[in-house]
Amino acid sequence: MGCILTILADQLYDVYMNYSSATMLWEDLEQKYAEAEAGRWLYVCEKFFDFSMDSAKSIVTQAHDLQLLVGEIAHLGCALPPKFVAAAIVAKLPTEWRDFATALKHKREEISIEDLIAALDVEEKARAKDVQVKNVQNSANFVQNKKQFNKKKGPKANKVTSFKKKKTEKKTEKKDLKNLTCFVCGNPGHFAKDCPDRKDRTTELSKKFTNVTIGEASTSGGYGKSPVVYSAFQSIDWWVDTGANVHVCSDASLFSSYQAAGTSSVLMGNGTRASILGVGTVDLKLTSGKTIQLKNVQHAPAINKNLLSGSLLCRSGYKLVFESNKVVVSKFGAFIGKGYDSGGLFCLSTMDACNSLNITTGLNKNSADVWHSRFCHVGFDTIARMSRSELIPKCDIVKNSKCQTCVQAKQPRKPFKALESEKNLAPLDLIHSDLCEMNGVLTKGGKKYFLTFIDDATRYCYVYLLKSKDEALNYFRIYKAEVENQLEKKIKRLRDDRGGEYISNDFSNFCSEHGIIHEFTPPYSP
Repeated sequence: MGCILTILADQLYDVYMNYSSATMLWEDLEQKYAEAEAGRWLYVCEKFFDFSMDSAKSIVTQAHDLQLLVGEIAHLGCALPPKFVAAAIVAKLPTEWRDFATALKHKREEISIEDLIAALDVEEKARAKDVQVKNVQNSANFVQNKKQFNKKKGPKANKVTSFKKKKTEKKTEKKDLKNLTCFVCGNPGHFAKDCPDRKDRTTELSKKFTNVTIGEASTSGGYGKSPVVYSAFQSIDWWVDTGANVHVCSDASLFSSYQAAGTSSVLMGNGTRASILGVGTVDLKLTSGKTIQLKNVQHAPAINKNLLSGSLLCRSGYKLVFESNKVVVSKFGAFIGKGYDSGGLFCLSTMDACNSLNITTGLNKNSADVWHSRFCHVGFDTIARMSRSELIPKCDIVKNSKCQTCVQAKQPRKPFKALESEKNLAPLDLIHSDLCEMNGVLTKGGKKYFLTFIDDATRYCYVYLLKSKDEALNYFRIYKAEVENQLEKKIKRLRDDRGGEYISNDFSNFCSEHGIIHEFTPPYSP
């Protein structure tokens, strides 16, 4: 009984000190406080579910408070797993921390509670530092503007009362803006101080990177109209913008096909509009060797950066994953390319070489090359005949002129001469094999490649589906065992295109052990 009394609070000791039996004392305490314990369990759970963090307070301190609630719940007989506790801390972050929470959700590896709190501490200190620097800059700008205002205003003692009255009377007079002309741009309707073409305003706008957010429908410009295009920026870098709903390019040389547009514009992030001179297609060559074809790209020479719309890429079947200060682009599970964080935006890693497009101006709009392209690459003799018949404007045709696109598209390859000695081959005397990828499309069983074995004598073909290229040797063993058992003959020669799956040491040793002559041919050859 003395042990029970010693652990009681001071205010409860005076109430239960007169009990003579420890059993009676314990029963009274259990009857009185057992229901309170059940109510405490419900109260703690409700407090955990209603817990929310405030951005005005320390996030790390609030995370520790949430851990105390979790410990109290565990003390009541319901221990929560650490993974659940870490997810609860991320879910209860304030709305100002939404970007940080989203970055944590995209991480593939699990994060412990200790690592999470450490990351919250680093992020909180970085945000506090940014706010402090911003406040210092704002205060400096305020003091500077105040000094300039006092200099323009001048001392009050030099001003005369009558002059003040005349000045106020002038301010109250209403002037018709239609009759006024701006001294900066020469257009009527506004004062010089409100002109958008002032140097001080244009420099401020040029320092800000504006992103396209809204695209307007443009009036269609007919084929054959070749506008004069002046590119303001010759950058070939492309920046991923998840807030843009159209692709925008400032450099005309990046287009692979181009069509003149009418009077249209796009609305940029700072509220200004940029005029659209044309619409076309851009073939974006990445460092991975893959190419992304961007259609309906708006040509806006006034924009600072070439913008790649994230929403349009997702609609085209591409997948964008932002993690670890980089963006990874894939399609149907196949890797396409990547980009890295640069100045707060993600820049794709593209090839230095860009597509060359001759956008014609008013001086060469009647050249033979232009009409050759307009008539779907018809022969130059036909262009000369149409020019003599006055069906098209007169144009100068250089003798033996060639179109680079036509030369690349019509390049012939001499046929391979068949050897007469191999016409009388028996089955399994020569086997042709090749391994190909199914353009990044996976089968239902997760197969990505297919392997073929073609008998030269019968042209009978076996096809096997593979998950990876290293399975080629295993399926060749299966093929060899089946055909040799069915035909009661041996494979004599195997011919392939020197792929990496065929020139491994295991494959070469297997052919040597079974007396198979391994022959190689150049790639993309029969």
